[in-house]
Amino acid sequence: MPPNAAHTNSRGDVHGGALAVLLDCALASAARAHDAARYGVVTIDLVLHFLSTGRGTMHARAQCERRGRSLSFARGEVLNDAGELIAMASGTFKLVERMSPSPSP
Repeated sequence: MPPNAAHTNSRGDVHGGALAVLLDCALASAARAHDAARYGVVTIDLVLHFLSTGRGTMHARAQCERRGRSLSFARGEVLNDAGELIAMASGTFKLVERMSPSPSP
């Protein structure tokens, strides 16, 4: 996530809400990566831990820890350009099969 003044708090650090969105997107992508064309996901829960303030570009990485028939469990983290851990998260995601487009009449 590149630096953006709209994503900062009054001190100029990346706002926790922006980090939460970044982590939710990263974990959701990992949760459905096994068949992204077939499934979307709905976030069931997301647990965040903010470990440090962040400035500059934020980098997220995530992995799916376990996938069942209807739920996936993922975890991930956000690091700054120096590789310092800024935040981490775990989440549960409901797999939702994508609807096929209706044929044109």
